[in-house]
Amino acid sequence: MSVSRAIALPLAIFFVNAVNAKTLNLTQENVVQAASEIKNLSPIVKQEKTVHINPEIFTTNVLALDKIKIELFDGIQFIANKKRVVDNGVSTSFQPSEVSGAQVSSLWVGTVDSEPQSKVILAISPESVSGKIEIMGRTFFIRFNNGQQIIREMKQGSTRVAKMVDETREQAVFKLVNQERTARNLHKYNYNTKLAKSSRLHSEDMAQNNYFSHTSRDGRSPFDRMKAQGYQHGYAAENIAAGSSDAEGTMEQWMNSSGHRASILSKNYCDIGVGYAYNSGNRYRHLWTQNFGKLSGTSSCQTNPDPDPTPNPDPTPNPDPGNNKYKPITNSLNVCLGTVNNSNVDGARVNAARCSDSKSQQWELDSNGLLHPANASEKCLQMPQWWKGTNRAVIGQCNAQQLHQRWQLVDGRIQNLAYRMVYLKHFTKYGDWVGIWTKDDTKGQQWQFK
Repeated sequence: MSVSRAIALPLAIFFVNAVNAKTLNLTQENVVQAASEIKNLSPIVKQEKTVHINPEIFTTNVLALDKIKIELFDGIQFIANKKRVVDNGVSTSFQPSEVSGAQVSSLWVGTVDSEPQSKVILAISPESVSGKIEIMGRTFFIRFNNGQQIIREMKQGSTRVAKMVDETREQAVFKLVNQERTARNLHKYNYNTKLAKSSRLHSEDMAQNNYFSHTSRDGRSPFDRMKAQGYQHGYAAENIAAGSSDAEGTMEQWMNSSGHRASILSKNYCDIGVGYAYNSGNRYRHLWTQNFGKLSGTSSCQTNPDPDPTPNPDPTPNPDPGNNKYKPITNSLNVCLGTVNNSNVDGARVNAARCSDSKSQQWELDSNGLLHPANASEKCLQMPQWWKGTNRAVIGQCNAQQLHQRWQLVDGRIQNLAYRMVYLKHFTKYGDWVGIWTKDDTKGQQWQFK
């Protein structure tokens, strides 16, 4: 049994109001507990210490603060500048014995000018604070442990998570959950495709029908939805959240709530599934679901040899265009999917125009789900970078390892494998152009290979 000592240097976070120069400590330094021996410290944790949160923080409008001064271990001090806030993001936890009330956690996200790779994420509710700080190649978490507030520094290389453009948000949440569990010396959850499907379908249903609840519009509970996907649970629970666009912010919302944190760190569950959906017309826009479970009759959890499988219930897309290599793709508006000039250049736009025999309107959907134009067969259709404010589909370098580059034909629509709530669409407003949109009944979203 290894024993590690946490160093006694203080941690404090100061909220700086640019108007009246008021400074407020997030932690009460005068009651920081002395360093003590921490038994069974996780191998991915470098050091920990216990602090007390200043109760004034819960009555201060931190969302209006533009700068936060932070002091960490080893005397590191810096001022973070606000980048964005998510006001009143919500989450609720559902377990067999109870449904917890909605937990409201506003997110404050910032960075440090002198450290462009730095990141500060704070989830702040009326009762508690949770957070993640990345600075100078080091990662710190503000967490609760056995009723105490813990400041935790992670060992380098132990906190890498999926990037949005490389892997899905769902994968990122899965990795973050197991990171939290490993930091507490708990067994890792296995990713279960049935729970993933029940989670994703519920997130999509909430996004499309503009509600936020554990109970579906058809009256089903989380346990009904899990069983409908073939997961016969002995133990089960569900977390949902809304408002945050990224996995890290959503995890901070959940970790700042006792009910959600209990499911994430529970010893009762073996499996997890994660579902994300987006709808610009929804009040919260971003909807998240976690399903946890332990199969009926299972006595103990067995972690899979590969702890980080790709959480994709159907990783092999169904091309469905027939056997000929290149074919036109037409929609119900009688136009064909095509590429503009210079299609061999990364970033060349995809359009829809009157059908012709041009190679620019010939496509192949290969067995990996990559969609190649005949006039630039080494290139592939790319997911529009809507998170950067653009919604135009383009051509770029092929990479089958990136789910956002992979597509499949589903019920006459071209669906993205990373973001399954969106489909390729031909827009006619402001010209003829091609981008993505959530599922609708318009002719511009109905495609077929000729």
